[in-house]
Amino acid sequence: MKSLKELWGDRVTIRTASLPVPLAGLEDRRSDELDLALILTNKCKAACAHCYNFSGPKGTMEISSAKLNSILSSGRIMERKIGRVGFSGGEPFSYYGLNQLVETAKSSGISVACITGGIGVVPSEIDELAASGCDKLTVSYDRFHSKFFCEDDFVSFVNTAAKYINTVTVQFVTSTTDQDVNLMHRILPRIEEKVRMTILPLSHTGRAAHAKTKENLQSDKVAMKLSDIPSFVRNADQIVVNFDEWIFGVCDVAKFGSENRICRLDDLIF
Repeated sequence: MKSLKELWGDRVTIRTASLPVPLAGLEDRRSDELDLALILTNKCKAACAHCYNFSGPKGTMEISSAKLNSILSSGRIMERKIGRVGFSGGEPFSYYGLNQLVETAKSSGISVACITGGIGVVPSEIDELAASGCDKLTVSYDRFHSKFFCEDDFVSFVNTAAKYINTVTVQFVTSTTDQDVNLMHRILPRIEEKVRMTILPLSHTGRAAHAKTKENLQSDKVAMKLSDIPSFVRNADQIVVNFDEWIFGVCDVAKFGSENRICRLDDLIF
């Protein structure tokens, strides 16, 4: 069997990052601007075994919408202009006020992307997201998601999304087994030609390997002094806000431990 790259060429991108990157596919970031990755919530209708942040139906943590609207309406973090923002989770569609955040970002001249599992999301919600100004939608899928979202419904969801939003990407998380490869071969021919596919490696840092996450949530440990935060912001390419409102400097599962925390969200805006 030919590889996906051989069959589909530019429609397929293979990445090595172990965490979804919703900003990929937006226009390139200007060197003087900042990327902002917002992991809005750990609430999700699925409960995947490999989820890096323990998201699921019982998730209750989320970033304050008032704080995010304050940041996005200013268009800046300290003196740095925000060029691009990516909303993820958990399931961002389960976050009350998502569309308002998108509108606020767009009114500040910020490019907007969103990554979703699509489970339980209806077409009217996609339409509303598009009307709010979302530039790009990434839909994550793998054989574990298929337990909650059958192939036919997934294909229908992606094709519907492509009618509303200009840039739509399927993000396939795979372990490169024959089962995964066959699933990708079945799905790609059925989705609209404008839709692209990004392939990411299945994270080994899921629930079993992240037993320490519960300890991290109860820890106040940080890696940076408050006096060093302005310098961090000046030199950062990206700032990540986790659903517990801790700030990280890189979107990397392996570096989401308490030892890599920069500060609290409040330290950036108050």
